[in-house]
Amino acid sequence: MDRIQGTDGIRRDVRRQDDPSLAGLSPWEAFVERGVITDAFLEGYAYAFARLRLEESPASAEVVVGWDPRDPSGDFTGAVVRGLRKAYAAAAVMGVAPTPAVPMYMAYRGAAAGLMVTASHNPAGQNGVKIFLAPAGLKLLPADDRRLTAAVAALDWEEVAAAEPRGEEVDVSREWREVFAVSHLAECNSWLRAGERPLADFVLVVDPARGSYSGAAAEILRAYGADVVEVNADEGDGRVNWRSGVADLEGVASISFEDVSPGGRFGEYPALVALDKLAGEYDAALATGESFLAGAIFDADGDRLFLVVYDPTAGEFVVLSGDEVAILQAAELARRLGGAGGGRAFVNTVESDLAVAGAATSLGFDAILKPVGDKWILTEAWRLAATAGEAREDAVSFSAELEPLLAAGAAPLAREIPYGVGCEETGHAITFGELTRADGALMPFAAGNGLKSALNTLAAIATLRGKLGPDGLYRELKAPFERGHKSNNYVFFTHKEQLLRGGAAYEFMDEELEAALAKHAPSLALERLDFPEEPDLLHWAGYDGGRQVVGVFCRNSGTEDKSALYVRAAKPWAEAAAALERELFPKFYAAVKDVSDRRSVAELAWLAGGARPEEAELRWVAEGLERVMGPAGSTARGDAVLAELHRAKKL
Repeated sequence: MDRIQGTDGIRRDVRRQDDPSLAGLSPWEAFVERGVITDAFLEGYAYAFARLRLEESPASAEVVVGWDPRDPSGDFTGAVVRGLRKAYAAAAVMGVAPTPAVPMYMAYRGAAAGLMVTASHNPAGQNGVKIFLAPAGLKLLPADDRRLTAAVAALDWEEVAAAEPRGEEVDVSREWREVFAVSHLAECNSWLRAGERPLADFVLVVDPARGSYSGAAAEILRAYGADVVEVNADEGDGRVNWRSGVADLEGVASISFEDVSPGGRFGEYPALVALDKLAGEYDAALATGESFLAGAIFDADGDRLFLVVYDPTAGEFVVLSGDEVAILQAAELARRLGGAGGGRAFVNTVESDLAVAGAATSLGFDAILKPVGDKWILTEAWRLAATAGEAREDAVSFSAELEPLLAAGAAPLAREIPYGVGCEETGHAITFGELTRADGALMPFAAGNGLKSALNTLAAIATLRGKLGPDGLYRELKAPFERGHKSNNYVFFTHKEQLLRGGAAYEFMDEELEAALAKHAPSLALERLDFPEEPDLLHWAGYDGGRQVVGVFCRNSGTEDKSALYVRAAKPWAEAAAALERELFPKFYAAVKDVSDRRSVAELAWLAGGARPEEAELRWVAEGLERVMGPAGSTARGDAVLAELHRAKKL
C-alpha cells in the first residue's frame, strides 16, 4: 500500500484501539487489515506528518487543528493533538471549526500546516483527517501522499505511545472565530455589502448538518440582513449528517410538496420540512417577488453547499448543486468584470454536467477539466496565481514554491489572478478572495468553503432579482445551463486494487468503454482522456465537431468503500448515454465486486429477490442501489447484474 490517503486525506470507520475486536493488532494493522481508524492510529498519523513537515519547515513548528463535532468525547481529536505535540510541534487548537477556517487561520497565523479532523459528508461513525500546507492551504498531492504513507507505515507504534507530549498546546478558539467572521463580512470575499443589508428580502433555512457551521453560518447570513431559520444544529451527540447534508441531495434536481409530506422521501428532513412550512407562511410575498425563500445545505465540515430554492411559480423546491451555483457565480463575476469572464479560468471536474464547461465558455471563461477532488481545482488556481508549470503524474504540492512569493509580498491581488470560479458537482465551489494576515500583509486566499459559496450565490441571485420578475428569475435558477444526462452508478465493497491502472478490472473496462461508445455513438470521435494528476482515472470521451458530448469513466472512491461508473452526456445524446449505462453497469459490477464480503452477501441476496436488509444494514446498500434492485427485489437491471456475475463465474 503506497498511498493510504484518498481523494482528500484519510477517512474510515473508527474504533478505540482498546476495542476487544482489535486485540493483538497494531494501529497500522487495524487500519490496513480491518479498515478502521483508531485513536492510536490518528496519534501516529499526526506524529508522522509533523515530523515530515518540521523537516521541511524547521523555522515554523506550529500546526493548527480543528474538527467537526462528530467526536464529542474527544478520543480522536485529542489523539491528533497529542501526536503533534509528541513530535515537538506546537498545536494551536481551534476546537470545533468548519474545514475552510483551518487553512484560513493557518495562513493568518503563519503556521506550518493545518489539520482538520473530520470525515466530511460521511456517516457519523467515521472520522479522518484533512491536511493543509502553508502558506496557501494547498492539500497533499500523490507524491506527498506516498511520503506520508511510508512514514506512517515505518512508525514504531510502541515508541509513539510511550513518548511524552513536548510541544506547546494553545487555545485559539476565540481568535479564529474573529478572523473568520471579519473575512466573510469583507466585500472582496463575499461580493455583498454587509452594511447595506443586501439580503433583507431573503428568508433562509440554514442546515449545518449538525456540524461545524452550527450557529456560525446563520450568524453571518443574518449580518447581511437575511431572515434566518437554523435547523439541524449540533446537539452535542456527534450525530452529524443525520437527515441532512449535501450528500443526501446528490442527484436530486427538484423536490415536490409530496416528497416533503409525512412518509415522503424527505418527510423527515428538518430543512425541507422547514422550507415547506415557510413556503406556506410567505406564499403571497413569494409569488409577487417581494420575498425569496431558499435553504443553504452544508455538510458536517462545511466545505460543501447545495442551495435549495423554493419556486412559487411551479410549487416545488429546486436543488442547485455545485454545477448550478458555480455557473450562477461565474455569471455574477463576469458582470463584475464588465460583462465577460475575460479569459479567466473556469475549472471543473469530470463529475460535472458536460454542459457546464460550455456555459462557462459562453460567459467568456476558459474551461479547464480536472479529475475528481477539489484539491485539483485549488492547485490549478494557485498555479495560475504563481504562473507555475503543469501538474505531473508524480505531483508534489508546490507549497514551498509559494512561500518566497508570499513572504516577499509579490503575489498578485485576487482580482489580478487569471482564475475565476472552480467547482465540483458535489458542492465545492472555489473563488479567490483576500486575507490580511496577523503580520498585516495582504495575500490572495482560496479554499473550498460552503458559506462563501452561499454568499456568492446569493449575491448572484440578488442581481437577478433586480433584473427579472419572478417567472424569469425562477426559469434562470432552474436552468442556468441546459442540463444533460448525468448518472453515478456505485458498487460497494469492491476489489479496488483491480481498478487501478494495469489491474484486471481496469484493462477489462478500458476495452468495454471504447467498444460500447463505438456501438451506441458511432458518429462520435473517441478519445481516452489521461489525467497526469490521477493516472488511475479511466475516462473515455466522445466528441461531435470538437465538442465533448459524451463521457464515461470509472474510478474508486477516495473517501468510501465503493467504486463507480459515471456516465455524462449532452442533452441530445441522453438516449445513447442511457444505453451505455444499461450495457456497461452489469459488466462493471461483476468486474469490481468483492462477492465474498459479508455485506455483499446481504446485498446480492436482496438483488436476487430475497428480503430487504435490516435497517441497520442499509447504510451499505442505500446509496443508489435501489436503482439496481428496486425497493421490493430484483429488476431487469438487477437480473442483468446477476447474469453477468454468473457469466464471470463469480457466483
